[in-house]
Amino acid sequence: MEADLLLPEEEKDIPCKKTILYVLTGAKCWTRKYIDSLEDKDKSKLLALLNRIVDNGPPRNKEKFRLLEDGIFEIKSYQDRLLCFYDKNKRNSLVITHGVKKKTQKLSRDEIERAKNLRKEYYREE
Repeated sequence: MEADLLLPEEEKDIPCKKTILYVLTGAKCWTRKYIDSLEDKDKSKLLALLNRIVDNGPPRNKEKFRLLEDGIFEIKSYQDRLLCFYDKNKRNSLVITHGVKKKTQKLSRDEIERAKNLRKEYYREE
């Protein structure tokens, strides 16, 4: 499974101090589909958060970014969650596996397992 840049910049133009966001690609790009499915208000809030991550790195605020388990993190914007992991082979790179709307107190175990499986697939094909 490959990954493309999420935000429209050329990889060579990104200063090394910035965080680079990638999304998994393949038959479906779940992250782009999820973001495109959001209402304009929610989409703009999530994209603003992603732009801040690119410019300043992941937030230290656990309300916006936190480790779930086993190297899987979540980027949080209200009920919207993007699951991601750091690419161990690329400096300052987060790979976003997919997005989900969280409607209960705790994120579904299935979503965390899905992110882990997508990460395995990403490294297998790298």
